[in-house]
Amino acid sequence: MIILLSGPDSYRISQKLNKYKQKFLRDVDSTGVNIETLDGKEVTIESFRKAVLSGGLFVKKRLIIIRELFSNCKDKSILDGVGEYVKKNQDNPDIVLIFLQTETHKSQNSKLFKDLSKQKFSEKFTPLEGIKLTNWLKKEIETRNGKISSQALSYLSIHLGADLWQLSNEINKLVAYRDGQQIETEDVKKFVKTKLDENIFNLTDALGRKDKAQALKLISDQINSGSAWPYLLTMLARQIKILLQIKSITNEGETPASRLQSLGLHPFVVQKSLPQANNFTLSELKKLHHLLVRIDLNLKTTSINPEVLFDLLVSKI
Repeated sequence: MIILLSGPDSYRISQKLNKYKQKFLRDVDSTGVNIETLDGKEVTIESFRKAVLSGGLFVKKRLIIIRELFSNCKDKSILDGVGEYVKKNQDNPDIVLIFLQTETHKSQNSKLFKDLSKQKFSEKFTPLEGIKLTNWLKKEIETRNGKISSQALSYLSIHLGADLWQLSNEINKLVAYRDGQQIETEDVKKFVKTKLDENIFNLTDALGRKDKAQALKLISDQINSGSAWPYLLTMLARQIKILLQIKSITNEGETPASRLQSLGLHPFVVQKSLPQANNFTLSELKKLHHLLVRIDLNLKTTSINPEVLFDLLVSKI
């Protein structure tokens, strides 16, 4: 069995991988000695072949995990060798080979990546939004024996966005605090940090007003407060994507409520984002989205200071 778990949602990828590992430990080898993890940065064709061709200890079956092969591997011959193995052994019942790939901007053009994506159990994990994010939150809270009101659930999903790692931590705190009682909006306000999300709205407002000084100040404030660059980028890209969706509809003249509802966004998000969308033209939003994609690429592939990249973004509005 060969599986590719890919996409920017590293939390759900981690959850899925853990399910496969627990099943292997439960059904095949409770000791875990036949589970091996390879780092894509260090893998060679020799280490790969040794991992997949070595017989299991006491049991025949082995689980091999390869992390970020496409991001880290610079040697095309290694990808070719892995691809040849995949082609010949995709039906081998004795090897479970799982590729984890959270950075997909380059890998999607690889023939091996495309072949792995076609495997029966391969999955792509994109950031959750709207009703999908709300449903995920509700299910996670119930899984941890918690209860939450619909108002608190909406508040949590709106103000924290799609960072499931942070959401998971906040859920743990809220469930422990309420200890079997229903989580209410006031509980969320008390325990959950929502400052970044509010400042993303403010930053987007400043970009729309072409207020460069305010935009630079808001970015600086976030960095000084300890916000991580990747999360700041993710949240800003999320808001620009929302504005693009809304602008694509409102640009046609009237604003049909049914079409806005079809976006799957919470009504509060639509209501709050409509005035922002009016501050931009569709072409400006597309340009901003393109610039954010470029920043993401540069953050992952160069050593340029992230603050310089964001300053350049502001200078081009």
